[in-house]
Amino acid sequence: MQVLSVILHSGEGIPLRAFVKVPKPSDAQLAICKVHQKKIFNTHVIVNIATDKEKALCFLRCEVTSILKEAPLHFLPLNKFLSDYYEKCSRAFDMSSVGLIHDLVVITGKPGNQAISLVTRAIGSVKVSVEHEEFARDVHALLKSCEGSLPLVSFAASYWLYLDRKIESNEQGAALADVLSSVPNVKISDSLMVSWAKQAIKNGMFLIVELHGTL
Repeated sequence: MQVLSVILHSGEGIPLRAFVKVPKPSDAQLAICKVHQKKIFNTHVIVNIATDKEKALCFLRCEVTSILKEAPLHFLPLNKFLSDYYEKCSRAFDMSSVGLIHDLVVITGKPGNQAISLVTRAIGSVKVSVEHEEFARDVHALLKSCEGSLPLVSFAASYWLYLDRKIESNEQGAALADVLSSVPNVKISDSLMVSWAKQAIKNGMFLIVELHGTL
């Protein structure tokens, strides 16, 4: 059986896939009969005929992932992403396709001033360099602006959008998650949300009133 091309695709939380192009439908059926449900190196292999939609979506995920993985902190201003995508893929990015990859990317901000971030648990281990006191003030201001919590995966994008400056990526620095966790009264939950460690009182404050003597 002749194989015309093989394209590998992998990602977080999904199995390794290979899109194998063969000349004829009969070759595809032969491959399914020979390989489907077989065990290779303790791994079960599943073979199906790919639809054009599945193939296009797989390629889209690969293209988007490769662009955002190259970006510091895995996010880009949306206009920059659209420019890079066109340059790399020789076609415009279809914004309507964002809904098809909502598990892969998140768009932050308002129309005209937006950023696109890669949804990856690895963002917490990205190395950054900050001035701790200034960064702590910035994080507190950012949390206040977004009602006390925001996703870690889009934190760097939200920081840039709110403060108009980026967190400095530095291989010699500390992990982003560690830097955030060191900010007073800030925590990162198991669901990767950055929030207040203790919620502040929103409506007024309590006073301690002591009465001394006899009424």
